[in-house]
Amino acid sequence: MKRFERTVSFYDLRVTDTSRTFEAPATVSTATALQLIALIPPEARLKTYNNEHVYYIKDLSVSDDGTYEILINKCDRRLADPKFSDPANYTWRAAARESNEGLDFSSHVLIRPSDDPLDARIALVENATGLSITFIQRFFNALLRDVELLRPDEFRFLHPDGSVDANGAPKTYRCRFFFRFDGHPSDSLVDALRDGRLKAIELITDSNREGTLDAHGFVREVRKTLGIKLGKRRTQSTGEYAQKFFSG
Repeated sequence: MKRFERTVSFYDLRVTDTSRTFEAPATVSTATALQLIALIPPEARLKTYNNEHVYYIKDLSVSDDGTYEILINKCDRRLADPKFSDPANYTWRAAARESNEGLDFSSHVLIRPSDDPLDARIALVENATGLSITFIQRFFNALLRDVELLRPDEFRFLHPDGSVDANGAPKTYRCRFFFRFDGHPSDSLVDALRDGRLKAIELITDSNREGTLDAHGFVREVRKTLGIKLGKRRTQSTGEYAQKFFSG
């Protein structure tokens, strides 16, 4: 990757829910979940893991069209001080840091949320070292747990059976929300699955990384393209095949 180039991944973002006391809890939209995170004071939008990794939101803004622009940073205190060298002049130096500092990495996240609790929306995530989508998702969900401590009423809902508690107040149940980032499928894959046809599959594998295609090893295989189609011969019916399979 070049210095001023970035790779962006597309994800389908949705909010899931769970409750210990009710099997079919209410859910909230991606818009509501992001609004809840925005309620956390800026200085409190951080989580520390093992006193070595600190994830924090450095900037959060909402554009006129409702798009959330979030800059997520990671401070890594485990890594060694960065080194800079000038081989031509034979110089080498390390950039010293304070005891509580760490190397910083950042990732931009763009989300245009939906007010529909059942609607998934596309999230654009900038690929960055040390900030995989797994850690970003875990960080977002940890912030949702912090919101519950600040605004517990936002996570309680009236029980649909209309019952009351011992004090005569309407019965409620507690619910927890989770962000879930799923890989956004390409149009070609969606079309192939819808039509039931796969024109080709590109296989990227390390199985033959050490193998060479020429005598001197200048050419190496990095991927394969596999074309598939249904065979014309059918030696046995589906029922015969199933019976044979289950009978061993």
